[in-house]
Amino acid sequence: MNEQGENILVIGHPDETERYIGEIADDSELLPVHHTVSDIGIQMYINEARENGRTLLLEDVSDFRQEVLGILAEEMKQGGFRCLAYCGVCPCDSNRPNGGRCRCSNSQIERYYDKLEGLGGMFKIVQLSKPDNNHV
Repeated sequence: MNEQGENILVIGHPDETERYIGEIADDSELLPVHHTVSDIGIQMYINEARENGRTLLLEDVSDFRQEVLGILAEEMKQGGFRCLAYCGVCPCDSNRPNGGRCRCSNSQIERYYDKLEGLGGMFKIVQLSKPDNNHV
């Protein structure tokens, strides 16, 4: 894996994404950002990352507000920091127990992946696993 310095979106089950991110980034450089972050908050995280050489880690990126993602996209064009993001393989993936079956409808899965594909301009997308067999 030669993904140092790249902005990457990792799609997979929680244990897979955690392992993958651990392979491409040191825990001490990560600056976790929760999906509830405000417009001002994301700007503060970006400034911290730029000033101190930290890497933003966007948790459950599919849940971030569009306004925050828009600010992030503009700032990523300017560069000066690295951003890693992750999310589950479907909307319910991070909320179900290990081995539990997916509760999402096919249309929910399609909308979810449409949203994630829209992030392709910001991130290199790495998909570690796919939704359960009963979906697309």
